[in-house]
Amino acid sequence: MITVYTDGSCIKDNRGGYSAVITNDGEIITVLYQGYSDTTNNRQEIRGVLAALEYFKEPTKMTIVSDSQYVVNTIKQKWAQKWFKEKDTTKKNLDLWFK
Repeated sequence: MITVYTDGSCIKDNRGGYSAVITNDGEIITVLYQGYSDTTNNRQEIRGVLAALEYFKEPTKMTIVSDSQYVVNTIKQKWAQKWFKEKDTTKKNLDLWFK
């Protein structure tokens, strides 16, 4: 079973980064990470999830573990789907959510 643990962070001067640890049955397959400038904590949280999804070339069933309520709620509550359907361009990070 594929499980992905993601995290993102940002410090005062808007420098931040993400990480995603991809495991298969508890064994680490790979660790993905990247730093960014001029960013936010939420953008890095999203990027951690995106990096994990983009890692796999074929559709793959996985569990994604995130400590970000913003990411979890946007996915579980289907907020992004609603924003897209309603063409709500007032929300932040739409460039990442609709990637």
